[in-house]
Amino acid sequence: MSTRPFIPTDSPGSGLQELTELVRSQVQPLLDRMTPIAQRHSLSLDFSSIQRIDAAGAGALVSLYCTASKAGHQFSVRNASHHVAETLALVGLDAVLLNANAEHVSKSGVAVMRPFV
Repeated sequence: MSTRPFIPTDSPGSGLQELTELVRSQVQPLLDRMTPIAQRHSLSLDFSSIQRIDAAGAGALVSLYCTASKAGHQFSVRNASHHVAETLALVGLDAVLLNANAEHVSKSGVAVMRPFV
């Protein structure tokens, strides 16, 4: 895995809308933006602004996790709200996705991004 840092250029001021929920209507735009990144870099999504996630959103996270894993990279979610963490725990994804490799990820040039569409 490359240890070269990835500096995302996306910011709320760049015309992108920061997500507050990851639900069915937001899944495809998120996958379109994040899948290429997960194929090239380890990725940790900052969920500090996400207040709600549904089954489609959880499925999108699994898809990004699988994409990153197949490419030899890591994927995690950090700063999840209590409600989002409970939802991921309910479907058994908390142990896999929530800061699964936070210490290693933070030291390995990982892309840390907030989800935008």
